[in-house]
Amino acid sequence: MWHLPIAVNRNKEHILFQQMLTGQKSHRILSLCAEGGQGKSWLLDSFSHHCRQSNTPRGLVRFASDQPTDPLDCMRNLAEHLGETHFAEFHQLDYELHHPQAVINIAAHSVETAVSIEATVTEQSSIKQVAGGSIISTGDITVNPNQSPEHRAYVLRRLTKVFKQALTTLAESSPVVLLFDAFEHVPSTTADWVQKELLSLIRSATVPNLVVVLAGRPKAHPSNLSNPHEWQGWLKELKRLSPFTSEEVQLYFIERCQLHHLDPETVYKAYYEPCKNNPMLMGQLAESWQVNEWNDL
Repeated sequence: MWHLPIAVNRNKEHILFQQMLTGQKSHRILSLCAEGGQGKSWLLDSFSHHCRQSNTPRGLVRFASDQPTDPLDCMRNLAEHLGETHFAEFHQLDYELHHPQAVINIAAHSVETAVSIEATVTEQSSIKQVAGGSIISTGDITVNPNQSPEHRAYVLRRLTKVFKQALTTLAESSPVVLLFDAFEHVPSTTADWVQKELLSLIRSATVPNLVVVLAGRPKAHPSNLSNPHEWQGWLKELKRLSPFTSEEVQLYFIERCQLHHLDPETVYKAYYEPCKNNPMLMGQLAESWQVNEWNDL
């Protein structure tokens, strides 16, 4: 995994991001679209670093094809990054809904009616922790509160409401940044939730200080929002990241990575074209050269 320092700050993208934070730009949703290896993840990390230095609350969620992320995962991840103290009520409710205590309330809702079932744990009852929740056994009766789709929807609604309340309060005194990486791997239900519950806060001006960055590959462009005309004025799309200059590539190899055996002309002729849009390749080349230098010592 390449980890050597990147030569440039992607100044164009950073200036735009900072203008969105300060309100110089009216856009509040930034969509970054680029193929793999072009530095989307690093750019989001650099945005996060900028927020940390300026004490701007920020949350970062990375999606992955082998790790489906549901809306609850998103909220937990974001709440952890944004600060435990600001989301104490969310964490408490999350715990109560997923860790039954002496009395377990299991609510099942339908369009026509709402039914509340209460199970009291006695000496004859037992609670077993299993993947996905708890099973309460009482004699011949076994109840798993997390098996019901209605219950899961009920839990999500309650937690989403509390999460959004905390987010709104936090954004009253400071800009708040939400970063979503590898958006091409987001499950459709989670993508719908992000748009309906989070991005809608921007469009409705409920949380004017909220800034959201979505990064993904072209095959699943993160800005493919339903009814895109409704997002005009809020959404800024970058369909490619700015390429590095030849000077920046030279700076990276020769100065930042201290590969002084390379001369600028060689770097320009041999490495500029393949590397100007591919920081991952730059890192891999520099890393392999450094390993060879260490082996020659």
